[in-house]
Amino acid sequence: MAGFAAVVYTIGTALRRAQDEDMAVEILVAGEWMAGRVSATDGQGVMLLGANGELSIVRLAGVDAVRVPDAAAFAGRSPDE
Repeated sequence: MAGFAAVVYTIGTALRRAQDEDMAVEILVAGEWMAGRVSATDGQGVMLLGANGELSIVRLAGVDAVRVPDAAAFAGRSPDE
């Protein structure tokens, strides 16, 4: 029988990777896109530092989607890395 590997991709995984790689992301919150670099994430919320120096703190439960402009940085990595 062939092996089966399940991988779960979450908003938290994407945000942690972006933080680790110091990458800019866009998050969708209440129908509005917010852009910036992830300063911190703790499983409950995320701190997003905007290009203009503005700091936003958002509950992860309120984030509907994450866009990663440099998606190639995520290619081939497992969520545990």
